[in-house]
Amino acid sequence: MRSEATDRWGRRLVLTVTSLIVMASLSVGAAVPTQWATASGAAAAAAGCVSTGTSRSAAAGALVCASAQRLIVKLSGSGALVTVPLLASTAVCRAALGCNATWRDLRIGDVLDIGVSPPTLGHPLTLSVDANLTTGYGKVTALTTRSLTLDVMGRSGAPRFTRTLSILPSTVVNIGKNTFKGKTQDLHLGDAVFFTASGDSPHLLTARYWAIVVFKLR
Repeated sequence: MRSEATDRWGRRLVLTVTSLIVMASLSVGAAVPTQWATASGAAAAAAGCVSTGTSRSAAAGALVCASAQRLIVKLSGSGALVTVPLLASTAVCRAALGCNATWRDLRIGDVLDIGVSPPTLGHPLTLSVDANLTTGYGKVTALTTRSLTLDVMGRSGAPRFTRTLSILPSTVVNIGKNTFKGKTQDLHLGDAVFFTASGDSPHLLTARYWAIVVFKLR
């Protein structure tokens, strides 16, 4: 049985690999003016937008404040407020916008998974910000050009629940040595896949999900 530490390491590896794949498929966007914002778009209170440090590793937590240059996230577990620096090249992924989202599309309370560059590449850089991320392994039970339905597997290998992922034009589909964007025609019923997807809310049971990356396993 996998340990909690192994699961955390695996999630960080998934975030780094997914971030690199998504980054390779995106063009660099232009920066927008600095502005602290809340979900309503009003200026956030200064006291609520002060962090205790800068995130330099893969992390997850709830969004507290956002601007073009940085996000402030309340880390899951410790509750510490940390700054996540944003670059023009940082991929922001949220729900139906896929990875064409910007910081303005994030919502206060979104649970963000932060992908950073590997330490071996020098000073950590924020590669991606995935809102309301879910990942898992599943078997394809239904398939259209716009959606993928899976029996999501638990640790025992038995199905735990069914999840439907919407397919976006930006969804990266990896099949063997081939990579496609927004195309599912080479997937088949019964295929085993690994997926990452972004939801429209942090509530796992009620959120709708859009696929970011789908890997065919065999």
